[in-house]
Amino acid sequence: MRRHSETISEEDASYALEELKTSLIKRIEEKDYEFLLNIYNGNKRGITDRKMFLKMLQASVVLIYGTGYWYNLHPLVIEFFKEQGLIVQK
Repeated sequence: MRRHSETISEEDASYALEELKTSLIKRIEEKDYEFLLNIYNGNKRGITDRKMFLKMLQASVVLIYGTGYWYNLHPLVIEFFKEQGLIVQK
């Protein structure tokens, strides 16, 4: 719609992903990083701050997958943390 085109280009998709990532990142503060990195690193049982967990779920920063209790960071938040050097790619 932005280009008044009937097709979606790769550039359009990249632009939309960057906008979504920016929107997600605006929902978290630097003080939230440690909490989120614990989730990413698998320390899910150590989550004692249920209020923070619910806040991150409502903000779509943390996503629940499937019908079970498997959850992790939104892939674009993971990408942001990698760009910031907070997650080292293996």
